[in-house]
Amino acid sequence: MFDGSGAVVAGQSKITVGLLSLQSDEDDRDEFLRTNSLESEKFPLAELVVREAPGMP
Repeated sequence: MFDGSGAVVAGQSKITVGLLSLQSDEDDRDEFLRTNSLESEKFPLAELVVREAPGMP
């Protein structure tokens, strides 16, 4: 989200992803990522807040 001057409005530029629903073409890979890498049961959501967008007009 950008304001009238083109600056990023961080409070309105949040992307939230449910990690428990991530799915690829390989069930074993998905399970490994959920349990070992991402710890999705403990941290079910990933949030990305855009604070700036270099190169955006």
